[in-house]
Amino acid sequence: MLDQKKLLVALFCALGAIMAALIWRCVYSLKHKGDEKALEAITKAQAVSAHTLWWWLICWGGLSTTIFKEGTMFTMSNIGTFILLLIGMQCLVELFAGFYYADLIKRDAEKADEGQANAEQADAEQA
Repeated sequence: MLDQKKLLVALFCALGAIMAALIWRCVYSLKHKGDEKALEAITKAQAVSAHTLWWWLICWGGLSTTIFKEGTMFTMSNIGTFILLLIGMQCLVELFAGFYYADLIKRDAEKADEGQANAEQADAEQA
């Protein structure tokens, strides 16, 4: 019974991660509509999250012996639950990567603005 409660909590967390990633992507896309840098941040975040599935599937051989007990039957429900957990993990990684790349682009823009302001100030001093 305790395992089912843990699984239920994990499923709700996965659903929350999926919804959060979708909402963030929609809001960020609408807020930065037509901005190539914002599109680049979303694309990089999706690329990073794609690697998550590969790592989970590679590690599956080692994890399957610790997660599932001997004699566990794979039903459509079990496979669906596993897929939902994988997608939830992928969306969580995409969300964190998206925040990272969006912040990185924001910092680069601030540095460019600061550099431009310093260049203008130097030109003004020379004149």
